[in-house]
Amino acid sequence: MPLTDNYRRRIDYLRISVTDRCNLRCTYCIPARGIEWLPRRELLSYEEMLRLAKAALLAGIEKIRISGGEPLLKRDLPEFIFELAGIGGLKDLCLTTNGVLLAESAATLKKAGLRRVNISLDSLRPRRYREITGANALAQVWRGVEAALAAGLVPLKLNMVLLAGINAEEVLDFAALAEKFPWHIRFIELRPGSPLYPQAYLPVAEAWRRINDKYRLQAIPAPAESTARLYSFPGGRGVLGFIGRARDVLCRSCNRLRLTAQGKLYPCLFSGDGIDVGRMVKEGADEESLVECFRLAAAAKPPRMLPLKDKPSMSLLGG
Repeated sequence: MPLTDNYRRRIDYLRISVTDRCNLRCTYCIPARGIEWLPRRELLSYEEMLRLAKAALLAGIEKIRISGGEPLLKRDLPEFIFELAGIGGLKDLCLTTNGVLLAESAATLKKAGLRRVNISLDSLRPRRYREITGANALAQVWRGVEAALAAGLVPLKLNMVLLAGINAEEVLDFAALAEKFPWHIRFIELRPGSPLYPQAYLPVAEAWRRINDKYRLQAIPAPAESTARLYSFPGGRGVLGFIGRARDVLCRSCNRLRLTAQGKLYPCLFSGDGIDVGRMVKEGADEESLVECFRLAAAAKPPRMLPLKDKPSMSLLGG
């Protein structure tokens, strides 16, 4: 039976954050004061995540995305991917990464059952990339891109967070990648709660205007659950996606729940609190009780994003 919320949206997508730790310090994600990582004893084990994933699929989830923090920091991640891929009823299994460690693991992840990857990449210029992320690692990311393509983790998606006064001048450079390669290039608005919001906020409409002036974009149909507006252009091999904060797009089509590495199940990116399924699974809750938690989380999804002062960090929520 499909899992739906109170607004007749089908909920079939679960994002699992396997760690809150990250090997980058992106200025729009992590405050200047830093973040205190969770004690490892508080994080879910792979076995506990698998129990929750199985309960999610029994509740009606069909697609799982692995995220972090940076998920490739987790030891034995391919083994976890292999176990996830073997769960009956799972139709899609993908991963979001910053790409720094992807070159070493892409082939193994594909063999384990991973289907595709999204790579977060906010600049194509080494100096600017270092300024945004705190790491001189752009060359490593490009090796990760090449390894993902060689392994067949496609369609490859590159995610660029738009930052006014920082990387905004690169939108045409990113768009040019879709002219040359059959990749999905996605432009994402800075979200409220970011350390750089609102001073670095740039609407996706402005990025769209700049790119359209050069390429004359053509709207193409997007999957019903997509949060992006999709476009192609004459002569282009790839797809451009624009993900803004417009509620009619993000919320009308939202089909996801989020599970943190600590075991909190969030109905919405902007939920104030999550269901503590981590505590339940550690205390030996039975399968039906865990399944019911996913139903309750779906029922708790709000009709639209709600403003929150104290939202869990993106490194904990997993985006």
